[in-house]
Amino acid sequence: MTTAFIPLSADPSATTHANTPEPGETPEFWPWNLTRDSDRELKLDGLSLAEIQSQFGDQAVILDEVDLISRLFVWRSALSEACWDGYGMSGATVFYDVSAGLSAELAKQIVGSGIHLRANSLQQLRELAQWGINGESILLVLSSAAESASANLLKELSDLLDSHSLSGLDLVIASENLAQELPEVLLAEPEGAFRSSINNLLIDIQQVSATTIQSLAAHSKAQINGVASSEHQSLSDVSTLPDGILSLLRGLKQVREAGATSDFVILTGYESKARLTGSDPQPLSANEISLKLAETVRIICQQLDLTIPSIYNAVSTQVLAQSTMGIAKVNNESAGVLVPARLAQKTDPAGQPYSQPAQVVGINRQTIRVHSWISGEQSQN
Repeated sequence: MTTAFIPLSADPSATTHANTPEPGETPEFWPWNLTRDSDRELKLDGLSLAEIQSQFGDQAVILDEVDLISRLFVWRSALSEACWDGYGMSGATVFYDVSAGLSAELAKQIVGSGIHLRANSLQQLRELAQWGINGESILLVLSSAAESASANLLKELSDLLDSHSLSGLDLVIASENLAQELPEVLLAEPEGAFRSSINNLLIDIQQVSATTIQSLAAHSKAQINGVASSEHQSLSDVSTLPDGILSLLRGLKQVREAGATSDFVILTGYESKARLTGSDPQPLSANEISLKLAETVRIICQQLDLTIPSIYNAVSTQVLAQSTMGIAKVNNESAGVLVPARLAQKTDPAGQPYSQPAQVVGINRQTIRVHSWISGEQSQN
């Protein structure tokens, strides 16, 4: 992801690092609550970034909590409207990926706003459960990376679901080996206890062979509900959208033709790239992407003679980048801002990893708190 640096209190036009827009000029670049006062000092929700830096040092990531929740809600509203059943669609769900960075406080706020959470390991799932997040608000993706640490991953998942009462979560199998082991787990569970605790079971068509998918679709206890794609696409335009959706929907049709009859969902990952400077292309809004996504699904389903499925979409990377800044040293200047910040990949202005993990400082209506994060680096099985 592209980064830019500016001094905290200087005029952006005077810096040699990048010509960044002023706060308020490009909503997709800065947090919405960032302003510059009459003394040219940057403030986030009324709090001086220089004061925050003096309290937390030069390796702090500043998160506008209200901004993050608001941007997620914008995506939820846009996708829900575009996929409204009154328009012939079958609904949609927006997900925030835990690996992008998440704390207990924010997890509860996100779920309370109607956004779901995506976990990518059993450890992340355990932490969500310990925070009191219900299974109905969780999507769990089990991939080859996750399975490498355990030979009995599905059994461990079954035990975890039972011990934490996490019924109702959605599960994506993104591994050929796990997909092949699934029938054995299903048959071993009494009265289908494992499958009955899962709401939607999705198969990643890029990671699981067509033969295995067809075998699972015909399995009496599998009850596959849809397909997923492990690709996460960043859109500067909509030219690549049809190909990705066509691949997913062809996979969905194959699953249905194999004998599965449940209502189907598909998992996508489409975001618009942040705009760095005025010369960069204008990024697509959540509304524009949602409308194009819904339109593309509708057209391709008609071509394939396929009933329109429900859509899942993950937008965490984009909204997190737009809602955060990293305070860091910039050459000989007192302090600078790293924009946008990637919480799971903290680096200094030279592109090198911080010597110590950066603190995540959340700002919410002129209050400050330090967050303890789940991240992809910290949460592996």
